[in-house]
Amino acid sequence: MDKIVSWAVLMAALCTARPSSADTNKLPPVAPVANTCPGQQQAARLPTRRDFHSANGTLTVSLSFQTRVDEHGRRIFCFMTPDGLQNPMLHVMPGDTLAITVTNNTPRGVGQMGIDPPHCGSPTMSSSAVNIHYHGTNVPPTCGADDVLKTLINSGETFRYRFTIPIDEPPGLYWYHPHVHGTADLLAMGGATGALIVGGIEKVQPTVAGMPSRIFLVRDQRPLAGDDDDCAVANPAKAVPNRDVSVNFVPNDSARVGGMSSSPKEGSQCRPPSGSSGASGICRPTPSSTFSSSTTEYRSRSKSSRSTVCR
Repeated sequence: MDKIVSWAVLMAALCTARPSSADTNKLPPVAPVANTCPGQQQAARLPTRRDFHSANGTLTVSLSFQTRVDEHGRRIFCFMTPDGLQNPMLHVMPGDTLAITVTNNTPRGVGQMGIDPPHCGSPTMSSSAVNIHYHGTNVPPTCGADDVLKTLINSGETFRYRFTIPIDEPPGLYWYHPHVHGTADLLAMGGATGALIVGGIEKVQPTVAGMPSRIFLVRDQRPLAGDDDDCAVANPAKAVPNRDVSVNFVPNDSARVGGMSSSPKEGSQCRPPSGSSGASGICRPTPSSTFSSSTTEYRSRSKSSRSTVCR
């Protein structure tokens, strides 16, 4: 019986040993990039972004996971390429191989917690751990592919994803983001999201073949820590809109740049929270916006069209 148990332990150890994709100590790290998670100024036109496209059936990308505190005091996160591109758009075709090397270059986290085997990446999870989920795709949930339960990349560690996009993957728009349980919302709402585009739509709908296209990534971001309401009043001097919308990283004109005002703006219909009086309620006028498809301009309508999301 003891021999059977010993062989079982040995076989379990061999089976949990993973290839280089899961060995966070042997891969060369992706160096951190200066100008972490860069923001952009408001603009009448959205700048053209450089995307990453597969070639000869393969797309290879290196990413540095980084963080900083913005001018409003919010902790933001992003994936940076070695040449400074933030959260790059990835274009692949069904059947392509996607290879992503990611290094967690965020400050060391706290609370190292052991994870039951089998391990994929680190055998422990800290508050700064990260991984990548390929949202909406049919990529298998295995180590080195789209496993989000066991894949953990702690600060200072490097991990390599390498998998094949299913040959029957429907063409369309997908996205990637961290999916460590317990921090997924914080990291995704903090900005660490990118587009994953599976091409081949012209094979499904031949009428769109050759049609020019442009991709818009619309993001919002939660306010300061502890300010998780649409009309928070905990810190009105520093609070920022809960719907802090940006399009391809260009911020929308929400009339709240630089902080939250303590009185309603012209055209808004705000009311103070229950039990208070005067203008102490924090309002969030959110401008309606529109795209001009002919010029790819992004505009905000006049103040009179703003609506509020105050409660």
